[in-house]
Amino acid sequence: MIYYKREELCRSICGLPIWVITISRESTRRTKKPVIVITSRVHSGETPSSLVFKGILEFLLSDKKEAKLLRLYYTFILVPCLNPDGVVCGNYRNSVAGVDLNRQWISPDELFHPEIYHTKSLFKRITE
Repeated sequence: MIYYKREELCRSICGLPIWVITISRESTRRTKKPVIVITSRVHSGETPSSLVFKGILEFLLSDKKEAKLLRLYYTFILVPCLNPDGVVCGNYRNSVAGVDLNRQWISPDELFHPEIYHTKSLFKRITE
C-alpha cells in the first residue's frame, strides 16, 4: 500500500498555498523510518526543476520494485514549489518580497519569508 498525503504547509505572501506531500509505504511506520525531503522551485525561473520534481513524484508513486523498496524503508516529504509567488509573477530568482528565498534559511522571517520559515520549522519537527 502507498501512503500519500497532501497538506498545506502555509500560505505565501500573495496567499498561495505551499503544499507538502508525504509518501511512504504505510502510515503506521512513517515516523520510525528515515526521512528524505525534496523541495523544488525556490528560484521560480528554474523551470526544469518542475519536470524533475514531476518525474520524482511519478516514480515514487509507481509500482516499480525500486519505488516499492524506497517507500518501505523511507518516508519522503516533498515540497513541489517553495516560491509560487515568484512563479506567478514571473520573477526569475526573487520572491515578491524582493529577496532570494534561498538566502533566507539562517534567519527566515515568518511575515516576509513564510515559505522558508515554515519549511525550516518542518525540518526541525522531522529531526526532533
